[in-house]
Amino acid sequence: MYAPGNAKFQYSVKSVDLKRWDTLEIVGKNDQQVTFRQKYNSTNYPRLNQNIQFYASEMDVIFDSGTLNTGFLMQYSVEKSAVCQNFWAIFVAVLVFIV
Repeated sequence: MYAPGNAKFQYSVKSVDLKRWDTLEIVGKNDQQVTFRQKYNSTNYPRLNQNIQFYASEMDVIFDSGTLNTGFLMQYSVEKSAVCQNFWAIFVAVLVFIV
């Protein structure tokens, strides 16, 4: 998933089937530089229904399984960039000042 600027990504793993060699990895990037990484496996199982958030311009979700399983269910959201919100606040302030 991509977002312009530095957006707030939030995700919550609802269910996941992680057998011995399976992994679920969430990666956040800004300009191809990794700023957030969380890797889950059978010994590092995610806390289900816990909201986790980070700031980035991209979120990658990688599920790697070498066996037949039921996969995973994850809910996520992306909020507007703080840069965009600041831009609009400044724009409105300047517009009000000119008028």
